Amino acid sequence: MPHPPRPLSPPRPLSPRRPLSPLSPPPPWPRLFHGIAVLALTLAAGCASPGGAVPAAPTALSLAGTVWRLADVSGVPADAGVESTLGFLENGKLGGRGGCNSFSGRMEFLEDGSVRVGPLAGTKMMCPPAQMEQEETYLAALSAATRLARSGDDLLIHVEGAERPLRFTPAPK
Repeated sequence: MPHPPRPLSPPRPLSPRRPLSPLSPPPPWPRLFHGIAVLALTLAAGCASPGGAVPAAPTALSLAGTVWRLADVSGVPADAGVESTLGFLENGKLGGRGGCNSFSGRMEFLEDGSVRVGPLAGTKMMCPPAQMEQEETYLAALSAATRLARSGDDLLIHVEGAERPLRFTPAPK
């Protein structure tokens, strides 16, 4: 058989607040709430940016060991039958294929976020005109690189005097 319910006891009186003296420390609650509010606003501001998140520019460290295939030169699609690549090695070294010949050189990452490429050196084989033309255009643009950026999976290399960048896609492994 269930037990009968117990009667409720009367509430206990709250202890009277002691008045704060000028020498007693202030309660910690206002500072705690202020700290939490500042932290929340800082985190919210760090996560939001006008127009969406701006991807960080690639650096020598983030590119080391990657290989890219040329997709277009200043908006003109690269010839699909011509393999033009760019590989980033350690210590700012780079290399790849221009379309006919292999090349190597250096890319210097400057403090202001810009880059400087050169000098480039390469083999001197003769190839069909389409390959030679793409190679000459590509290597001339690469030598005039001013800045790197990422757009999704693509690597963009902005070129001095060109309206649109060189665009690369990750090379198949």
